[in-house]
Amino acid sequence: MDMKEGGYEHGLMELLLRHVGKDECIITSSMDSSVRIVKHTYPTIKVGLIVGKRKPERFIRTKILDLFPIHRCIRAWADFLVAHFRLITCAFLEKAARKNLPVYVWTVNDEGMIWQFLHEKRVRAIITDRPDRGVALRDKIFSTG
Repeated sequence: MDMKEGGYEHGLMELLLRHVGKDECIITSSMDSSVRIVKHTYPTIKVGLIVGKRKPERFIRTKILDLFPIHRCIRAWADFLVAHFRLITCAFLEKAARKNLPVYVWTVNDEGMIWQFLHEKRVRAIITDRPDRGVALRDKIFSTG
């Protein structure tokens, strides 16, 4: 579940956990404080910090924060980083790997990019609007070895 607004973390988690088990729940947010609150209150829930907003409201502040995503992730107590595909570089992935932070990449719809990220061992997951393409490409990789 992606939390888009702050201030409702506890109520949202109470509602969610009435219907879903803790082991089935993954929470993401671009708000460091929300990630920290959920992780502090529910330490066994997996939480991820989203970085690289597509259309930031405060462009300069957002861009500066995106320069230090690993630091933000650690300060927010996030279990993984959810990075916009435009932020992904070898250096970015290497820094995350050194801190043992799994990287999820969003929103990847281009087949060539999906193929590229499927082959990148430092990318844990790909978020796409085209899961049919992703699954077909993944299956193609595993069928050819």
